[in-house]
Amino acid sequence: MKKILLAIFLIILIGLALFCASIAKMIHEPIEIDYTLMEINKGDTGRTIAKTLLDNEIISNDQLFYYLIRFKKLDRTLKAGHYLFTGDYNMLDVINKIVSGEILVQRVTIPEGISIYRTLRILAQNEIGDYEKLLEKAKDPEFSREITGLNIDTLEGFLYPDTYVFGFNMTEERILGAMVANFYDRMENSFINMTDHRQFYDDLILASIVEREALFNDEMPLIAGVFLNRLRINMRLQADPTAVYHLEPDFIHRYRVTYADIRTETPFNTYVINGLPPHPICSPSVAALFAVQNPEQTRYLFFFADGTGRHIFTRTYEEHSNRLREMRRARG
Repeated sequence: MKKILLAIFLIILIGLALFCASIAKMIHEPIEIDYTLMEINKGDTGRTIAKTLLDNEIISNDQLFYYLIRFKKLDRTLKAGHYLFTGDYNMLDVINKIVSGEILVQRVTIPEGISIYRTLRILAQNEIGDYEKLLEKAKDPEFSREITGLNIDTLEGFLYPDTYVFGFNMTEERILGAMVANFYDRMENSFINMTDHRQFYDDLILASIVEREALFNDEMPLIAGVFLNRLRINMRLQADPTAVYHLEPDFIHRYRVTYADIRTETPFNTYVINGLPPHPICSPSVAALFAVQNPEQTRYLFFFADGTGRHIFTRTYEEHSNRLREMRRARG
């Protein structure tokens, strides 16, 4: 009888130990969160907050979270506001964040088609990180490869143009990480093919050029088709935006490219190099990437701006030159 009781006691003890270990794991094991924005409304109860956190996949067990804040007598100290979660958080980290009231303080919009230099300057001007630290991290090959999973040297092209909300004391790494995570979310939700990493990066580079060339989204597939035609026959892209990309670190942005610009020898100037530049020249939109992966089938090899934001497309250089002269004569 004693042996049976001892066995039962040991089973209960082992079960209790396993239960405690399971609880400890749920409390201390971090959850990796890409970029999640959550709002706590004034008057929300501890149970409501716990359920919201669970629905947003910030915690793994809402009941445990609720009992934990009750045990610590924190259920009445959770502050209302918008909270940004990006990175690794265990349950205690989440509690500390909400108790401390680390609410969002800044909203910033990154427009389409701007370089990494302009993107980071906008962030810094809005007191979101330090420009030099952001740039150092964004151009760190090890960090770029770690955060994107691609064999690249810079985050140019991956800081997706969008409206972001950032919080107090976010590190430069977490700021960039949130933007890259948003980039990948946008790509996946838009069915952009990322299976072949090398091909995807080439598509991203070309999409950045299409983004800078096209003012209207409906022209993007045709412009992409022209560039892809040129690449197929080993013809230089001769894209104006690539000729002035080297000026971006100094925040010099030219809308009209000069003859001297197109003759300047840089690794990005597609008037003097064959093929694609070594990396993107801006952060393209989903529309530009979709256009590159789904180009319009065309025989055009040339195009030029008609002064309205749209372009005139031609098949031969002779036709291109004639149409250009006609337009200039018409303008007087």
